[in-house]
Amino acid sequence: MKVSDISWADCEAPHPPPPPLSDLFGPAAARRAALHDLLAERLAGGAKRGAIGLMRHLPPAVPSAFAARVAGPLAEKADRAKPYHARLLRTAATLRPDLVHDEASATAFARRWYINTARAMMEFSVVHRLTEPRFTVAAEDAEARAMIATGEPVIVVTVHTGMWEMVSPIVASLWGEKTSTGPWQPQESRTDNKIVAQTRRRMGIKTLPARPGLAKTLYKLLAKGRQSLVILIDEVTPEGSLFPLFGRPVPTTGNLAFALKLAARTGAPLMPLIMTRTGPTQFARKILPPVRVEDADTAAHTLDAIYDAHVRAHLDQWYMLFAQRLHGEVVS
Repeated sequence: MKVSDISWADCEAPHPPPPPLSDLFGPAAARRAALHDLLAERLAGGAKRGAIGLMRHLPPAVPSAFAARVAGPLAEKADRAKPYHARLLRTAATLRPDLVHDEASATAFARRWYINTARAMMEFSVVHRLTEPRFTVAAEDAEARAMIATGEPVIVVTVHTGMWEMVSPIVASLWGEKTSTGPWQPQESRTDNKIVAQTRRRMGIKTLPARPGLAKTLYKLLAKGRQSLVILIDEVTPEGSLFPLFGRPVPTTGNLAFALKLAARTGAPLMPLIMTRTGPTQFARKILPPVRVEDADTAAHTLDAIYDAHVRAHLDQWYMLFAQRLHGEVVS
């Protein structure tokens, strides 16, 4: 099986059909569902698709600046009274007490985190333009290119820092757009998932939503050789984001566990990629030496040492900070 065998329809997130508008006049439960769909998906979703369609034609600096000056600060202000906001700062203070140690430093840190998150969301509309020379490329790419020449399959792993949506296009540019894929985690919103799928399709990037049989499909792709997978190993699970470990046991489920099992089964090495924002629409990327999985725990802790240091150093860029449960909180 090859990536070229994957259809674009396979890359769409599965959703039940939307409720008919006639349900607005039906029983209470059906009426609530239809009203939510009308407001959240059809009206708000339509406005979001229109805004992204407009921004797609603007210079990348425009949506990024809007995120920094308007969207990010407004979102941070709106969230201040929410448990979500307090949990984020409590986790940040645990991981980087030098950054978050009093009210002033907490306010400054939260503003930076919200702005970077908003930038990443807004820049998604122009992700097709966030290419060289907007990236500082480390010399480690030479090792990746040498591995490509051997035809050995590779599993590229990374986390949600900087502009993480650029990872798949970067890997595709190295391995070739028809030889790279990976899993993605659909959201609850039908509109958001449609935007993600359509944007990636415009870039020629085929990624597969989580669904039954996905693991088998990815194994077949990797076993073919001369193909690569991209797996973000700090995804949200029902228990929160489980990576980096921050002293916790190696998880037995989730993307990290899946990547380790897939690497052990196929012999494909795990190749860490680090993405960092260096300024508005400016980034640095580094591909580190491959990690061979002879022992899953050893490999997991090798990756943890890399990404623990990276995440702590760039905590205000780490999107998954909101999903940490270091203090036993419920993710909401």
